[in-house]
Amino acid sequence: MLPHPLSSVRNRIDSDADYTVKTLASATGYSRSHIKTLALAGDLPGTTRPGVGYRWAGKDVLDAINEGAANPDFDHDKYAPSSLWRMGCRCSDCANEHLADLRKWRREISQRDFPEPLQKRLLALVGAGTSVKEAAELLGLTSVRVYAEARVDEEFGALLDKAAEALCVDAADHRCGTPTGYRRLACRGTACRLAHSPVTR
Repeated sequence: MLPHPLSSVRNRIDSDADYTVKTLASATGYSRSHIKTLALAGDLPGTTRPGVGYRWAGKDVLDAINEGAANPDFDHDKYAPSSLWRMGCRCSDCANEHLADLRKWRREISQRDFPEPLQKRLLALVGAGTSVKEAAELLGLTSVRVYAEARVDEEFGALLDKAAEALCVDAADHRCGTPTGYRRLACRGTACRLAHSPVTR
């Protein structure tokens, strides 16, 4: 039997209290959507009332936790892929939806400290011959942050690769585009950088 999704926070639940989605989310530290998903999955059996929604007695919640996780009904006609993923479905459709949501969330987070206008300024500096490290420092960033963004945002990553071609020291040198070009020529052009450390993209 799998452990119940709320087993790690059972000590936050009062057996004598009554809970709604809002109050149970507040007590456990989970989001309301997560609590609703647990209810849909059968992990929180309870009652619904018109205009009120789910209600649970604290004792019933603790009993459900002690019984372990339910065997959910992965009804793809009834539930959204994002909800089914939280319920435990790992089919390709739900996995792809989850990954899309994750990428969207990461982009939203990254836009807070590295918004598009700042990205454009960095690309312009790099395209003019300023190294990524120096350009990042001029804008109050680090090269680690820039390359992390390039991995999350494929469009920005492609633009960065294109701009960094301007950093090539000597394209005619046979060492260009090799790890040796990165070390011996101190070339930070796209080809040499990727040859030296492919994981940066």
